Amino acid sequence: MNYAGFGKRLVAFIIDSIIGFILGTFLGVLVGFLYGMTDGAAAKSEQELMTVSMNLGFLAYLLGNWLYFAGMESSSSQATLGKKYLGLCVADTDGDPINFGRATVRYIGKNVALLLFPLGPLIYTVSGLGGYMLAAFTPEHRALHDYIGGTVVLEQ
Repeated sequence: MNYAGFGKRLVAFIIDSIIGFILGTFLGVLVGFLYGMTDGAAAKSEQELMTVSMNLGFLAYLLGNWLYFAGMESSSSQATLGKKYLGLCVADTDGDPINFGRATVRYIGKNVALLLFPLGPLIYTVSGLGGYMLAAFTPEHRALHDYIGGTVVLEQ
C-alpha cells in the first residue's frame, strides 16, 4: 500500500477544514436563524432566544462537519474534497473502503481531545495537534484518529 505522506495529508486537512468551517457555519447560521423566526417568539427574553439559537446553530455546525467527513470518506470516492484533490483516499488497514460507521468512529477520533479534555481551547489545540502529528512519525503515516478508526490514508 502507498501510504499518504504527512505533507499531503496536512494540505488536505487545511482544505477540508476550510470547507467544513464554511459548511458548518452556513448550517449553524441557517438553523439559528430559522429557530429565531419560528420558535423564537416563545422565548422569554432576547437572551434566551440568542442562547438557544446559538446552541442549535453549534449543533448544526457539528452535524454538518460530521456528515461532510464521514459521508465523503465512506462514499465511493473514499475521500473528502481536500483528499480527492490531492489524490488521497481513506481505507481500512487492509486497503478496503470503509463504511459510514467506521468513518464516524474516525471522525469522533479527530475530536477525541475535545471529548476528553473540555478544559479549554488551548488543551484541545495542543492535544489535537499531537494526535495529528503522529502521522509525521509513524511508518504508515497514521494519525491518532486513524488508529482509533482502524484506517489509513492512501495515495491513489
